[in-house]
Amino acid sequence: MKSVLIASLIALSAAAAQAATLDVHCTSGDAVVTAELNIDGKIISGNINADGSGIEDFKATATGNYIFYPAGSYYKFDDLEVIEFWGVSGKDSVAYKSVKGEQGVFTQSLVINKQAVQGTCVITKN
Repeated sequence: MKSVLIASLIALSAAAAQAATLDVHCTSGDAVVTAELNIDGKIISGNINADGSGIEDFKATATGNYIFYPAGSYYKFDDLEVIEFWGVSGKDSVAYKSVKGEQGVFTQSLVINKQAVQGTCVITKN
């Protein structure tokens, strides 16, 4: 139990010290969503832009969360990484969440105006 607690504290302090940027590019039909995000510890901030059917000329401030636990601290052999952010402008909204978990399983969700959409997203982390 003590080693799990120590590993969790190490993971938390590593995540807190981490600063990075994320560029997110998603397409869904003719809709395109892009986000330029900053990670500061566990907090995501930045800007979201979207345009296309149902969400024209969308610009909003992004808010979100970043969670990262290296292998051995949450899962025995795999990292856990969660990226989630959202933005609202007037009546329009965009939200995104991805989870990379055990055995390399990766899931992602894109929501435009409160409706989950089928799309493809690419994340670049610097």
